[in-house]
Amino acid sequence: MHDNFLAQLKNNLSSSTGQQRADWAKTIVMESIRISDLFVLLDGDVKTAKRFLWLLSNVGMWDKAYLRNALPNLLELSDQYEHLGMKESMISYWRNVGIPETSETDAINLLFTTLNSAQTNVTMKSRAMWALEPLMAKYPDILPEFKSILELELGKYGADYDKKVMKVLKKL
Repeated sequence: MHDNFLAQLKNNLSSSTGQQRADWAKTIVMESIRISDLFVLLDGDVKTAKRFLWLLSNVGMWDKAYLRNALPNLLELSDQYEHLGMKESMISYWRNVGIPETSETDAINLLFTTLNSAQTNVTMKSRAMWALEPLMAKYPDILPEFKSILELELGKYGADYDKKVMKVLKKL
């Protein structure tokens, strides 16, 4: 393992800048550092743990497949780290890098729950909608439910959200 790199993250992640996280993400990808070896950062202080989740977004910007390959293991931890907003992070990752095939069932359940929740903010609803949309061709049996949920969303959250919903509905 890259002990020096992990120590650097433990010491600096909580006060890191966006540029630092981008640089570290590049290092993770270029040096093939296993993301699962960095999961110990989730056990640190809350600020470090949250910035680690941000760092993972940067990893996905460098190499979508690299992050996507780590997502099934991260999903397994999501209940344990719910206080960090891990499920919301998972939705963002899926939106940005796609859903690993081994996680599709769990992802579909979480994404539908997110869309159906009145407590979910519009940003997370949008991300859930965009993460689900590519799966409709693969799982046509859930397409009617997806369309129905989106149609029920129209008029609830404003014109910008309605435009996003209509864009997805037109693609289906």
